Amino acid sequence: MNPTPQQYWEAGKYAFDQGEYAIAARCFGATIHGGLSEVNVWNNFGCALVLSGELDRARWAFREALSLNSHAGFVWNNYGRLLLRTQEWRSAADAFANAQGEDPASIVAAEAFAWLKEGSVQRAATIIERHLETHAPDDKLELLLLEAYLKTGDRKRAFDLLKKANPADLGPEKRLLLASLLIEQGNAAEALPLLAETAHRPGLATRATYLRLLALLLSGDTEAVALALSNAVLPPDQTARLRAWLAMAEARHEDAVALWEDLVAQMPHAQLPVWGLVQALHLSGNTEKWQLALRDFLEKYPDHSPAVWMQIQHWKAVPCSHKEMGKWLDKMVLLRGKWAEARIERGFFTLSRGMAEQAIADFQRATRSSPDSYDAWLGLGLAYQEAEKEKLSLEAFQQLATRYPQEAAAWWNLALAASSAEQWRIAVEAISNYLTFRPEDLTAYGIRAEALFALGRVRDAGEDWRRAGDVRRG
Repeated sequence: MNPTPQQYWEAGKYAFDQGEYAIAARCFGATIHGGLSEVNVWNNFGCALVLSGELDRARWAFREALSLNSHAGFVWNNYGRLLLRTQEWRSAADAFANAQGEDPASIVAAEAFAWLKEGSVQRAATIIERHLETHAPDDKLELLLLEAYLKTGDRKRAFDLLKKANPADLGPEKRLLLASLLIEQGNAAEALPLLAETAHRPGLATRATYLRLLALLLSGDTEAVALALSNAVLPPDQTARLRAWLAMAEARHEDAVALWEDLVAQMPHAQLPVWGLVQALHLSGNTEKWQLALRDFLEKYPDHSPAVWMQIQHWKAVPCSHKEMGKWLDKMVLLRGKWAEARIERGFFTLSRGMAEQAIADFQRATRSSPDSYDAWLGLGLAYQEAEKEKLSLEAFQQLATRYPQEAAAWWNLALAASSAEQWRIAVEAISNYLTFRPEDLTAYGIRAEALFALGRVRDAGEDWRRAGDVRRG
């Protein structure tokens, strides 16, 4: 007597649980052939085929299951994982978008991973961000989100995500990444404890040692780096880079240039040694050779933002055409549009060319991305002033003075803007604050006198005019 479809089904589940996936697949196939054609059976059939290596048949099985119920989230989930194995990233992401299950974080992670592999990095980030807004933190998801941020070049958001957590709660990979980002931002001292904690982790020790020496170098402890380099077990290229940076830190410019030149010869197609050589030549004072090296570097790597910024700083120091400068500034903003300094630099350039509205747009973006930037608020106030938007100019300078009360120039600009807008009380307060820093500035007394006179404080105005030396008005 032949087994019934139900008996084949039970036998298949038992074989599956025992890890006998080929036998399980044959049992599930017999179940379907016997007439028990249900979503669960086709799904299990597909899973058994995947695990026994029959991926094409597994694809067919999952599709058959979905033809019976296109809303079966668990089937979409399994089908998506098959598509990940066959590297069909977009199809996998679409499958996970339809999936539902008891572990939503796992499904979101799988979908985001697929979009990352497909190249839709921003979409991957958005999916994870939406999930994390309403669900508990998840280590795997946050690692994927960090990867997405780093792929888009948004290292600030990657840093902010890591800094929100308690360092004690971070896994070793996240600690290492946080240390790397801290070093990038110049916070080498804060990175060192994190690197000490990961120095002996399997798979991370080499990277941690390299970053630790780099952090020590940036913190100025060149003696410790020199001593450690003689004992450190690092790949030759990492050791060579650290020796070159050490020579630069110790102002041994000729040694640094020679070390970078050796690295360039050994790794002619690598970007970092060439960039190191450009920086070493710049420090050496060999302007002609440095400019040639920078030009060649930018021809090969036109989107390297630090090199573009270096070129901009050079053009600021030497005569160049406005068209040339504008081209480089536009490129810098295109490369690093979220970096306030790029916007500020272009804002002042366009303002100097009489293009106040364009300058306003850049300074507005800069104040949003870097609200504590002195230059951003100063530029915005000046740009509004140039565009004859007195009220907005006054508001910008009020922000500047509020954020930088110890800067005499902030109060000076506020006083001028307030006087222009006939906001006399603000003008009096601003110029009074300015005079605490510059009591010898006679012009300031004259400005305050005008404001006091407008407020009807004639006697006080007269005193200031006399201080200013304006006998006629006094």
